Amino acid sequence: MVLAPSSTSILQGGTLDVSVNVVAGSSLPVQPGGTITMSIDGRIHLPAVTLASGLATVAIPALSVGNHELKVEYSGDTYFLPASGTPASVAVTAPSVPTVPTVPTVPAASAGIPNSATFGNLAYTGSNGPAFAGLGLGGVAALVLGLLLWRWSRQGHIGARRRPQEGKGRPAS
Repeated sequence: MVLAPSSTSILQGGTLDVSVNVVAGSSLPVQPGGTITMSIDGRIHLPAVTLASGLATVAIPALSVGNHELKVEYSGDTYFLPASGTPASVAVTAPSVPTVPTVPTVPAASAGIPNSATFGNLAYTGSNGPAFAGLGLGGVAALVLGLLLWRWSRQGHIGARRRPQEGKGRPAS
């Protein structure tokens, strides 16, 4: 029996497909049938999978970090006796945590910049100004449209009296 994991090393939380090929030791004109069962570390037993022409694929669920032993048992059929396969090992590793590079800073006092300055009721704290992070694209668009409409209405476009147009049925004054 050949036990072939799709990988011998996966990240924690990932799944693994294992192909099993039951090969006849004799030259019979039939392929092995029946089922296989897979066990993980001798403790977790997965449901039986039916062979098709001596082949089966088993999806291994997510495993914990560490080395795990996969073992397969063949049930046998009318022509072939039950058998055990050679175990395979799979290493599960924890995903690496990305590191954020730090930007070197120059102390404000040594650069000639005061640490904070007070202007009326406001205090400068080194912020880069207003941020629209929580608004999203729709919120920013609504804000800009509102400011444009407000500006347009302030120029006398809304509520202003219309002047009579010349040449449209009214005599010029």
